[in-house]
Amino acid sequence: MGKQGSRRNNSRLFGTRDNAVRVRTYRYGTLRLRILTVGDAVFIEEALKQDVAAREFVINLIHHQLITPEIPLTEIREWKDKLLIRVATLWTAHKDTINRHYESEKDSFDTIRNAIKSYLTEHNEKMLNMLSSITEPPRLNFDIPELKLIDSAFIAQISIYAEQNQNTINSLIQSLDTFGLAKYQLNEISNAWLQNINPIEDIAASITGILPTIQSQLGEIAAIAKLADTTIVTIDWSRFHDRLAIPLETSETLKSILLNFSESYTSLIDSFEDNQFAILNYPPEFTRLPTIEYFTSADLLESIANEDEILIETEDKQQLRQKLASENEDSLRNQLTSLNAGLIQLWEGAVSALNSNNPDRARHFATSLRELLTHVMHQLSPDDEIKKWNPDPKLYDKHRPTRRARLLFICRNINHGPFSDFVEKDVEAVLAFVQLFQQGTHAIHIPYTEDQLLALKTKMEGVIRFLISVAHQMR
Repeated sequence: MGKQGSRRNNSRLFGTRDNAVRVRTYRYGTLRLRILTVGDAVFIEEALKQDVAAREFVINLIHHQLITPEIPLTEIREWKDKLLIRVATLWTAHKDTINRHYESEKDSFDTIRNAIKSYLTEHNEKMLNMLSSITEPPRLNFDIPELKLIDSAFIAQISIYAEQNQNTINSLIQSLDTFGLAKYQLNEISNAWLQNINPIEDIAASITGILPTIQSQLGEIAAIAKLADTTIVTIDWSRFHDRLAIPLETSETLKSILLNFSESYTSLIDSFEDNQFAILNYPPEFTRLPTIEYFTSADLLESIANEDEILIETEDKQQLRQKLASENEDSLRNQLTSLNAGLIQLWEGAVSALNSNNPDRARHFATSLRELLTHVMHQLSPDDEIKKWNPDPKLYDKHRPTRRARLLFICRNINHGPFSDFVEKDVEAVLAFVQLFQQGTHAIHIPYTEDQLLALKTKMEGVIRFLISVAHQMR
C-alpha cells in the first residue's frame, strides 16, 4: 500500500472534536492533543531552532500538545519508538497542509520533523507573498497638540518630553505596516498577543490579523499619553509650595523625582522607535500599563496643584479616569488573592480608612496603601530568590535587598533596560506622592479633597496592579 493510502487508513484511528486530536492507545486510553494553533507554531519554531535530535523533538511536540491525560515529559521519553511515531504521525494528519509535506515512504522521527519544518517554512513564505501584495497599509493618525512652554525650567523640560512622546508615538503608529510584521518570526512574538486567537487552519492569515490589534494598542497608548501630556504641561508648580506649606527642599526633591519619571517614560517610548515591532516580544500590557502610570501621575499632580481652579475637562479624560478606577476594582482583588489572600485585608483597610469620617483619614489611607505596596513588592521578590538571582553587593543594604534590587528582580525576565528603569522611577514617584500626603496632613488646615484622595487611590492601586502584572506576565 502506498504511503498516502496508509495515512488514509491511519486517519480512521483518530478524530478531531472540541479542537482536539484524539488518538487511541492501549496504555493510556484516548490521548487528547491540541490541534495546531499560532501559539503552538511559536513553540515548534523555537524547538526547530534548537536543532535537537529528531526523537527529542517529537517527544517535546507530543508533551506540548497533550491535553489529557497529564503525562510527565520523562515518562513520554520512555515510550517505545513505535508509539511516539504513531501519535506524532496521527497528530500531523489532522492538518492536510502538514500531511502533504511528508517526503518519505517510511515513518520516522526525521520524517515527522522535516514535514513540520517544511510546512512552517511554506507558511512563512505564504505570509510574505500575501503581505507583499498589500500596497496601501492602514494608518492611524493623531494630531500633536501645540504645547505652550511655561516660564519654568521644570515645566519647560516636561513640555519637551511631552512633545517628544507625541512625536514618537505618532511615528510608531504611522510606520506600522503589514509587510513589516511579516519580517518577524513566530518565535519572536509573545504568546500574550496570540493567546486569544482561536485554533486556526491558516497560520499566515492569523498572523496578519495581529496587526489591527497592535494598531489598536498603539492608538490607545497615543490617546492616553496625549491626555497625560496636555495635563502635565498646564500644572502650576508654585501651587504645591504655597498651598501645602512644604519645605522648599521637599518641593525641589519632588520636582526632581517627577522629572526623572517623565524622562524615563520618554526613554521607554523612544526605545521602540527604531524597531516598532519589538513590542511584540512582550505582552500587550508591557506598552499599555506604563502609559496608564504616566497618566495617573499627571492626573494626581493636577488634582493637587489646580485644586482652586475650575477645570474644563474633556469627556475622554473623565471616561478614562472612570475606566481605570473600574479596572483596578475588577482586577486588583483577583491579583492580590492569587498572590497572597492576606493582602486583601490591607487593601480593604485602606479603602475603609478612605471612607471613614476620621479627620486624619488621608494620612491613614496613604499609610495603608504604602504598606500594601511594600508587602506586594516583598511577595513578588523574596529575599532568598533575589540573592540567588544576583548577589551584587550594590543591591543590598545591611544584607537585605534594596528597593531597586526588588524592582529589578520583578522585571528580570523582560530584559529591556528602559522598562526596568521606568518601573523604578514610577515606584519612586508614587512613594513621593504618598509621602506628600502623609506630610501635608500633619498641618490641620490642609484637608485633602475627595478628588485628590481618589486620584491617589487610582495611582497607588495602578502601581500595585502594574507590578503584579509585570511579574506574572513575564514568567
